[in-house]
Amino acid sequence: MSNTYTVVVGEKGQITVPADLRKKYGITKGAVLLIEDNGNRLTFTPTIIFPKYNFDWDEEAKLAEQDLASGNVKRYSPDDYLNELDNRISEKERPFSGAEETPGQCKTNPKQEKS
Repeated sequence: MSNTYTVVVGEKGQITVPADLRKKYGITKGAVLLIEDNGNRLTFTPTIIFPKYNFDWDEEAKLAEQDLASGNVKRYSPDDYLNELDNRISEKERPFSGAEETPGQCKTNPKQEKS
């Protein structure tokens, strides 16, 4: 089923997405929408932008080797490691727009699901 909405383009080219669509698609302030030009139609798709990282694998490998050589490491059992990852994710939990799942609520440790 397709619904049609009429919106007015403002002075700076801004439009207001109707409230029921914002709620349905999780569009909040600051959300990023991908706009596709399909010839005679524009398609707006809520999306998430991941930052581009310039990662120097060689440099990181050298730093890891230095940490190992100096004993600057922490050892984990598999369960402790998964718990630590869950804790780190929860500590950095930030709401972001256009997503169905909140970071930090993922279940990476099957043992935690039983509680």
